Amino acid sequence: MNLKLNSAVAVLVIALLLPSIAAAQLQWFGYAGGGDDTMLDRTVTYINFGYFSTDEDPRSTAVFYRIDAMTQREMKAIVELGQLLWEPGTSGTYQSLYTDYVDRWNTWKTTNAPALTGDKVLGFLVRDEPFLNKVDISQLEAASQMIKRDFPWAKIILIEAADAVYDSDPLSHFNQNRARLSTVDWIGVDRYYIDPTTDIILRDAVVKLKQSYPGRKTIYVADGFWNQAHVNLGGDLNIMRSIMTKWYDVARNDPDAVLLAVFIWNSGGEITVGSDSFPPFVIDEHIRVGKAITGRVRTQLYQAIGVFEGFDSNYNAVGWACDPDSNWGEKVSVDFYEVGSGLLVTTIADKSSEFFPQCRSGMAHRFRMPTPVSFLGKKILAFAHDLDSGVAQLPSTCLDAPACTMYWNHYRPIGKFKISSTGFAEGWTCDPDAPQASIKLEVWVDTTPPNGTRVSTALANLTSDETINGQCGGGTAHRFGVQLPSWTKDRGIYIYGIDTMLGSAFLLTAPDSGCPGVGVCIW
Repeated sequence: MNLKLNSAVAVLVIALLLPSIAAAQLQWFGYAGGGDDTMLDRTVTYINFGYFSTDEDPRSTAVFYRIDAMTQREMKAIVELGQLLWEPGTSGTYQSLYTDYVDRWNTWKTTNAPALTGDKVLGFLVRDEPFLNKVDISQLEAASQMIKRDFPWAKIILIEAADAVYDSDPLSHFNQNRARLSTVDWIGVDRYYIDPTTDIILRDAVVKLKQSYPGRKTIYVADGFWNQAHVNLGGDLNIMRSIMTKWYDVARNDPDAVLLAVFIWNSGGEITVGSDSFPPFVIDEHIRVGKAITGRVRTQLYQAIGVFEGFDSNYNAVGWACDPDSNWGEKVSVDFYEVGSGLLVTTIADKSSEFFPQCRSGMAHRFRMPTPVSFLGKKILAFAHDLDSGVAQLPSTCLDAPACTMYWNHYRPIGKFKISSTGFAEGWTCDPDAPQASIKLEVWVDTTPPNGTRVSTALANLTSDETINGQCGGGTAHRFGVQLPSWTKDRGIYIYGIDTMLGSAFLLTAPDSGCPGVGVCIW
């Protein structure tokens, strides 16, 4: 990793340019909906909680994997338990608990136990908008108590429709049953298509909810989608930028506010445009607000790093790249250039990968980009973009390093070898798809990869005769010679030619080798 110059100064400048951190009690920002890797990667720089809704299967492990994905990005999870605990009934209203809700809860809790810890989960939403949906509130209290007993550290969250709370009818479900619910830590109302700074129903509903559950922290649910009903706000979709600003102003001016959630991330159905499809002009305000609340600021200590590994058998440009300054799994873009020419194409290093300790975080740093036929025969260089500024050329493991050349992939490597009584292995190998290239070879002992032991790697770049060149389809340098270590004596030796397109093929033993088996020699 290359340390950037003046990194401390850079971090200080960024900190000064960011908006002031929101009041200390308002510390959580995120979205309802989403929660998949793509959404988390897009929002990782400015949200610190993710949202997950259970399904009806108590043996489902989906929540385990989603919480794990959030944890990797230093986020906590809010888990909605509606479908797990509440029976849909004939009309799909989910008003009553399953008769075996305790067993269902215990099964689900045990199945996902490793993920249900205080460092990973922020809280549980036992049932969304229970008063609006005329849920049995005594049952809601029973379920909330059960969850609180098992996870006393978790916040029990109540989100209710503002209209249901605001209703002045003494016979309304809220007015009749609010006293039946006491096991709740954080409270909030949702209301959409409004200006939150002037809407009377929102204001009075928040006041009434606080009076009903004194001493609780407050959640605000910001309007983060667009459909035809938003037209009454005036203007077009871009007005959602100022709506986000106003929701933030309302939340940060409430001394009890602890969390600002945005509904909803995903587009689809009644949600004509979710936050996932908001234009940059709007989503930039989400980012500003989120960073102000969460305080997420990236360091600027390292350059982007990675390796361009070449082209695989399906003609994908492959390798890995990351910016070690990314604490939350942010992904870098990778540019591909032809040597001596301009930019060809750009991709994102966001595919699942092994853990690269150099990246410091994340498990999705690989790139695998389909390449056009026009790449054939060209020497290609790869450059990774730093998340803040600049680019870094990726080293490669290719024959033309630091460039990689894409060839056809019709043939596997061919060749033959033999070993002398002194342990000198010699022979030839080539890839008929790239006859002008001198390819790499690997020497293995005892058995074939990956179970054997690799002895050495070499290059078949010694001058070869016309017979060999003819079998290869051209070129002049396909022979090799490798002295084997003494400890390989009396053990089976295998030699592999390495395909120019990330493959390999074992070489046959020469007819005059005197070797006991096809493809293996013992000296």
